[in-house]
Amino acid sequence: MAFDSNYILASLDIVSLFTNIPVDLALNNIEKRWVHISKKTNISKEEFVTIVKFVFSLLIISFANKFLILQ
Repeated sequence: MAFDSNYILASLDIVSLFTNIPVDLALNNIEKRWVHISKKTNISKEEFVTIVKFVFSLLIISFANKFLILQ
């Protein structure tokens, strides 16, 4: 298969992406950038932070079009 010359082929290892991001760092960045984030969402900062903490606590595995979510 040939790719258009405007495309870039990239391979990313996302297996441990979130385990490498300290939760405190992510939450501090949300606090610093809330003015910008709030323009893109209708939920409160408290709800947003709760959701981020929840997502960071999950392990989501996808295989053969099936998802396994572990907490």
